[in-house]
Amino acid sequence: MEKIKAEKVAVNSKLPSSYRLNTSYQWTGHEMDDTIADLEARLGRYDGTCMKVDTEESFALKPSKSLLGLCNEASNINQSLPDSPTETHGVHKSKTNKLEFDCRLHHAWETEHEISGIADRQLLLKEFRKQTTEGQWTMKDEQDLFCSSLDEVSPNQLAAQLGAMITVCQDLLKRLERKRQGDESMEKGTHELPFKQSTDYSKAAHLNTLVSKLREENKELKQRIAIVENLNSEWQKYDQGREEYVKGLCKRLKESDPLAGVGVALRAGVGTEALVQQEIARLNCLLDEKMKDCTKLRRELEDSRKEYQEHIQALKQQALIYEEDFKCERADRERAQSKIQDLQQEVLRLQLKLRKKQERGDASAMCWVHLGHRMSAHIQVDGAEPLMTSADQPGLQQSSRQLATVQNNSQGLMDLQCP
Repeated sequence: MEKIKAEKVAVNSKLPSSYRLNTSYQWTGHEMDDTIADLEARLGRYDGTCMKVDTEESFALKPSKSLLGLCNEASNINQSLPDSPTETHGVHKSKTNKLEFDCRLHHAWETEHEISGIADRQLLLKEFRKQTTEGQWTMKDEQDLFCSSLDEVSPNQLAAQLGAMITVCQDLLKRLERKRQGDESMEKGTHELPFKQSTDYSKAAHLNTLVSKLREENKELKQRIAIVENLNSEWQKYDQGREEYVKGLCKRLKESDPLAGVGVALRAGVGTEALVQQEIARLNCLLDEKMKDCTKLRRELEDSRKEYQEHIQALKQQALIYEEDFKCERADRERAQSKIQDLQQEVLRLQLKLRKKQERGDASAMCWVHLGHRMSAHIQVDGAEPLMTSADQPGLQQSSRQLATVQNNSQGLMDLQCP
């Protein structure tokens, strides 16, 4: 059981690394196919092209197998050229041959550089394998290595890596099958053993539970493997569609490139200087036009900025004016309210004085009555009392009316107060 657990832990630990390796191998495979196709297209440009030197028969140019062979071919072409070219036609042919030789030599250096980059990738892969076995490689390092060495891969090395991946997957499947067979045999043995004691029965039950758990985990692992395979197939389809889309975009860019015709003319070596001068003049004209457009747009931008600044300043001034008006109105309302309160207090004070004066007048009239003429005085007082009451009533009514009007005015002004 301990061995089975250890194998299960090892398989679970290897699954994420195998997923990452599988995806990286797929990416590198597609990139290798693209680089091989690009190299074949570059070499195919010179396939089938015929060349004739002086009076000799024309021969077809083919890609040489190595840089040494290319140099030998170039030396043979130079030896076949005439020693003393006297005619202008021979001079022109020698120039064209020299240009072709330079192009071929440049192409050879490019291929040699690509081959050296592919050879350097083997060292990177060795380091990658060493660090993955030691457990010191992180996901970020894998991404950096994959991005840096994506364009440098050889088909033989990719085939070897894929073969190693296939062997690892087959080994994992064999281990899973062995586990399943061992679990089945253990289950049969546990069923056939006689359970004589309770301790043996508990141990057998524990083993059965462990076996069931291991089976469930194996099923889950198989399901995960199936899911990963489906995802890999979907990713391959998506990658193929993306590659086709990128190739179409590259073709469009090549077709729309204005310097494509100039490049072909430069390779052919016909009228290179005149075409280059024309192209330079055309590009200078375009540059002048673009510079004029830029200056015009810059002026428009500055004008619009000035207009926006003026508009913002005007809005700020309006806001300040409104704020000052609001403050003035609030101060006026506060002054009016204070005046109204002062007037109300003055009215109340005057009303109190008036009432006191009326009370004093009534008391003085009563005191002046003579004792000898008490009856007449009483009659006079009785006759004067209704007069006094009749005279006082209009004053009291007027005071009550004034109080009501003052209260109404105070309530209206209180409603007009600023919050």
